[in-house]
Amino acid sequence: MTQNKMKIKVLWVVSFPLLLAVFLGCANEVEKKARHQERAKQYIEGEEFKKAVIELKNVIQLDPQDDAAHCELGEIYLKLGQGDDAFQSFSRAVSINPENLNAQLKVGQIFLLVKRTQEARDKAELVLERSSDSIEGLSLLAGVQIQEQDLDGAFRSLEKALSINSEHFDTQLSLARLHLLKEDPIEAEKAYERAISLNAASRIPYIELSRLYNSQKQWEKAEMQLREMVDVSESKHQDLLILAQFYESRKSWERAEKTFLDALDASPIEDVGALVNLGRYYARRQSYDKALENLQKAAEIKKDDLDISITIAQVHFDSNKFEDAETVVDDVLEQDKGHVNANYLKGRLYLKKRDFSNALERFDLVLRERPRSARAHYLKGLSLIGKGEAHLARRSLLEAVELDPRMLDARLILAEFYLREKNKDLSREQIDVVLRLAPRDARVLTLQGNLKILEQDAQGAETAFKQVVEDIPDYAPRLFQAWSPL
Repeated sequence: MTQNKMKIKVLWVVSFPLLLAVFLGCANEVEKKARHQERAKQYIEGEEFKKAVIELKNVIQLDPQDDAAHCELGEIYLKLGQGDDAFQSFSRAVSINPENLNAQLKVGQIFLLVKRTQEARDKAELVLERSSDSIEGLSLLAGVQIQEQDLDGAFRSLEKALSINSEHFDTQLSLARLHLLKEDPIEAEKAYERAISLNAASRIPYIELSRLYNSQKQWEKAEMQLREMVDVSESKHQDLLILAQFYESRKSWERAEKTFLDALDASPIEDVGALVNLGRYYARRQSYDKALENLQKAAEIKKDDLDISITIAQVHFDSNKFEDAETVVDDVLEQDKGHVNANYLKGRLYLKKRDFSNALERFDLVLRERPRSARAHYLKGLSLIGKGEAHLARRSLLEAVELDPRMLDARLILAEFYLREKNKDLSREQIDVVLRLAPRDARVLTLQGNLKILEQDAQGAETAFKQVVEDIPDYAPRLFQAWSPL
């Protein structure tokens, strides 16, 4: 008995430090996790989202099974515009805890955004099975029904959501947009006004209602909505920028400039957004010196902001100061060789120099990061044409017009390809679209004339060519030389 007691005592003496170490280690990890969570919260409140990402990753490293942390990280990635990372984080949260309905909703919303409609429906139905009165679940289902072109079903889903909470702001917004899809502007207007009454501080219903009035050419009412938005704004400098862009769209140049300057006056010193927007406005007005002056002021305040540097490089490029543009771009790439906008502009500079291989390399890099950039696909197509790889170029151009059906230059080149191959059907497909986009463009009419010749329609060809001569008497139809797509 005494020996047994001795053995127990020895075991306790030996094992106690180990147990204590394990206990203290666990306590230490809990404290570390709490510290990272608190810092993440502070960064989120301060809108320092990149720092918040680091802290949340530290939380997940300490506790990989924390589905709430994965979900919160996904939310931050959404704010940063990193959709793929957000999807991975939400998906991880779901795999850890299928009952995390917020994560399930987010996955469904991303599926909806990328038009994976059936998978989005599956998520909506899963959420509604668990919680039949989930307004977010009903809104997701309504989005699915819109993609399925079941507008009546979408109305029923939104009406059910409003029966649960008649003062739900996002549902009222969705209802307004649905009325627009149903081509019912009167009801859309009413829904937007209800949304404003529910949340007068949100700029979204003012902007969308202003666009509705714009589409109806009710310019004064469109302006009034934006001015009301500014009057109640909690971030006046940001909303003044929206009003300034409205004036610019109306070619009211003096009012636009004054409002851009008002936005600058209303901005906090550390916020360079108004300076950058003012610089871009001057660039669009081809006021090169004023554009650079304001952008360089912004760069002085935010010395580590490479995006401002690229905006300066773009102004140089658009002003045909290609050496200055390249100097800035190379400096940015030296600091960040993967900077997407810098590589995009470097590719355009290579195209200008007809260095097609290096241009292609840059556009491939851009497309790895932004596979849905129609413009990058188009410029890749031009690079491939320069290399003599017409078949591959065609694939890039088709990708460009699929992503952006209004990309006129890409369609013109495709039409030219098909005409050379004497493919009447594919030529007509492209030419019909560009005729709707630019019915009096000499390039378009020339292609139409060539198609008519291919179709042995001499009268139609004559009509098209006569229109070109009447509109532009000295036009020489040399399509690949007639415009500079770079």
